[in-house]
Amino acid sequence: PPHEPEEDQLRVSALHLGGVANLPINEDGLDIRLSSEGLDIMHSDDAIIGRLSWSEIDDLEVPPPRGLRRSSRGRAKLTVRTQHGDATFEIPAFSTDELRDRIDTLIDRYGSF
Repeated sequence: PPHEPEEDQLRVSALHLGGVANLPINEDGLDIRLSSEGLDIMHSDDAIIGRLSWSEIDDLEVPPPRGLRRSSRGRAKLTVRTQHGDATFEIPAFSTDELRDRIDTLIDRYGSF
């Protein structure tokens, strides 16, 4: 929603790692937006590809980093869980801790899980 204050939503560039049918893996030019409406998968030009309302989302998880570099400063990942399966996105602009903090705020405000 264009009139929502910035602190009431989060829009970030994302890389699809898997889980969404008909959405190529590693496709450039995608954004994820979390707002009062739920989660939108968008092209950078504001075209909404898909939307999950908050009632359709079972969980939003920001898993800890894997491997030798267990630092929270690496690229964060977001896993969206629904009754139909999971989808995972890499969020390059955020560390794991930063993304978790922002998402927790929005879950507290809008989430129903």
